[in-house]
Amino acid sequence: MLFDTLRRRQFLQNTNAGTLTPVTLIKHTTDEKGMVTLLVPKFNNQRITKALEKNNKHLRMHLELDEMGSFVWKHIDNQTNVHNIIIHFKKIFPDTNQAEQRIITFITKMYHEKWITFKELMK
Repeated sequence: MLFDTLRRRQFLQNTNAGTLTPVTLIKHTTDEKGMVTLLVPKFNNQRITKALEKNNKHLRMHLELDEMGSFVWKHIDNQTNVHNIIIHFKKIFPDTNQAEQRIITFITKMYHEKWITFKELMK
């Protein structure tokens, strides 16, 4: 486990973020306006999850994304790399300051939260 974490960290440090292809790991919903709500699991432990399922407890937090976050999430289709997501984003939101850095930061945060991974790490 530790070796795998170190391997992934080293791989990501030596890779241009634009070339990575994000892959979703969690479920989401989309409302009628196209806004995305991420369904983030509250627990990583399968035993706790199964016990709570029996009691009909809420197992996921609902995280509502804004227009820009929803746009990025919907473009994480397991085929489009970060660079192309940024290009599409700039076409729709041309007045956004530092769009490239904002998207890379958002994608990095989602990776660290384990909401996404990268296709290149799944090989």
